[in-house]
Amino acid sequence: MWASLLIHELRKAGVYNNDPQAEGNRQLLALAAETGEVVGAYTRYTGQARRTGSKEDFEDELADLIITAFATAYVAGSDPEVFIERKLRKIFERGWKESRHPPPNTPHSHAARLTAWND
Repeated sequence: MWASLLIHELRKAGVYNNDPQAEGNRQLLALAAETGEVVGAYTRYTGQARRTGSKEDFEDELADLIITAFATAYVAGSDPEVFIERKLRKIFERGWKESRHPPPNTPHSHAARLTAWND
């Protein structure tokens, strides 16, 4: 997957030193920093900040956050594709807490989405 390729390229460039604790710490700090950048870009895009921002700026920052999250997972020895699928299955099986979703066994129910997910 692209996140593992990113980590490989960063290691080749000398950004990562193969010290798992140092790499993990660096990635967690980067994840926190990227989260702040997403919040800033969102508030600018939605007109809640002193200056304005574009949707593209917000999307770019969100992409940085997602890429950093995937890189953090790989540095921690986890495969995001595996744990995201596992989490989505849990969400689809339990459903959302809001009552606005259709009742079970309707075409748009959680059970129907889970069935579609498995196909």
